[in-house]
Amino acid sequence: MFNYLKDKFHNDKNRIVLVLIATTLSYLFAHGFRMANTMFSGDSLLMIYQNDYAWQISLGRCFQPIWLFIRGSIAAPWMITILSIVWLGLSVYLTSDLLDIKKPLLLSILSGIMTINTAIICTNATFVPWSDLFALALFLAVLGVWLIARKNIYSTATGILCLTLSLGTYQAYISVALTLVVILIFKALYIENKLIVILKKILSYAVSFLIAGVIYFICWKIFQKVFHIWTSNSYNGMADIGDYSSTSIASLLLLTYKQVIYFFWNPDVFVSLYFKGQSLSTLWIYIIRFINILVIAFIITATAVLHKRNNKSSWINLVLGIIILAIFPVSINIICLISKGMVHSLMNYSYNMVYILGLVVLSELSIIHSDKKLQKITAVIIPVSLILVCWVNAVFANQIYLKKQLQEDAAKAEMSRIVMDIEKMDDYQSGQTKVSFIGSFADSTELISPEGFDSLVAYGVSDSSMFYHGTEEAMIINELNVNMNIINIRDDENYTKDIESKIDDMSCYPATGSIKYIGDIIVVKISD
Repeated sequence: MFNYLKDKFHNDKNRIVLVLIATTLSYLFAHGFRMANTMFSGDSLLMIYQNDYAWQISLGRCFQPIWLFIRGSIAAPWMITILSIVWLGLSVYLTSDLLDIKKPLLLSILSGIMTINTAIICTNATFVPWSDLFALALFLAVLGVWLIARKNIYSTATGILCLTLSLGTYQAYISVALTLVVILIFKALYIENKLIVILKKILSYAVSFLIAGVIYFICWKIFQKVFHIWTSNSYNGMADIGDYSSTSIASLLLLTYKQVIYFFWNPDVFVSLYFKGQSLSTLWIYIIRFINILVIAFIITATAVLHKRNNKSSWINLVLGIIILAIFPVSINIICLISKGMVHSLMNYSYNMVYILGLVVLSELSIIHSDKKLQKITAVIIPVSLILVCWVNAVFANQIYLKKQLQEDAAKAEMSRIVMDIEKMDDYQSGQTKVSFIGSFADSTELISPEGFDSLVAYGVSDSSMFYHGTEEAMIINELNVNMNIINIRDDENYTKDIESKIDDMSCYPATGSIKYIGDIIVVKISD
């Protein structure tokens, strides 16, 4: 196995170098601002020091503590970015090798698609402590399929191990592995001569995925048993995974398709010009929407062309190809079926596999010699269209990151004012006097988005860095480094309805009376 890898990478060093350079440049162009700034908010504001090991295990991400032991528990953006680039670069190369994408232009576009997308943007914007871990989960998922495709017992066993590790790092990226398998089967329809060969491939992958899932589940339960960890029943927990007793499978399937359609019909776009009172950002939505329709139509049309021009393809292959295209949305959104509809932007990385399938079909189409217009036109239109998708995502990313940085600066300034007002209170003693915050800046009109930024909406991006209760404490302790004894007054043993009434009568910050003593506790009311 080692000798195979050594020879493989030696003979393929030009593609490796090109992919790593393209991935690095793509990542820096889209996400470079993020690596050079803190912009902690929400969950990342709470987890600058990542000590949520028990919580991650309760969510089924049982191997995350192991990676943090190796990488360290401080969320340092520069290091996390470098690690993310490495894992993504390797993922791009393995994907290109699996799908036999060799042309420099297509390799560069593949790097852009896998590097510049909403899943990575949203992760970097608000969940940066996990950015490199998600990239690692992606790499392990792709590596697992790549190894299983080698078709020997040792590589298959190692591939199963990689899929297991991917599941235990972040489960959502198993959809990428599944979709890669679907694309490989799709390619085999136009390469393999016998249907039995294709069926054996399907069986081999199915067994491998099943074994990986079983091993992962056993490992998770062992971690829970050894460390006495519960199973989370939160919105992203696994407490009811596999229980469909109160769920309609047909409705779930319909939702699976709906979510995919919504993703491509309502793309995230950057803030553009305002002309005569109208935002031209809407025009970008229509452009990307048209590109998405174009790519999907190209895949369907080119599939028929490939079948027609390949003498080895029988009508059975054509039927199977149509079936694969029909179930393709299910493979890229399999998390919807597993989680019973709970899918957010951190989980939709695999949606971008539609663009990758377009590259695969384009690459296969170019192999078949033809002078017909379809090949000539698509050889220009499809690459340009995909480059445009990457461009829109890159501009959107930079604008989102700037918004987050401005929000962090505003949050620091606001909390500095509040800290100063608290310290001016009579008899206040640093680290001893109890302080309690009521409400959240998410419900306050004090911190608003700068002009033009309010239309920049992404998962995890609110109007403030402190967009739920508890992030005020994190800002004071983790970023301002102020020694303050922050409590929840409603958890105090002396809390009564009379105290609740006094809180209701308080004004919201920064109005007079928004900070005052109630008993021996300083109460800061941010919102109702």
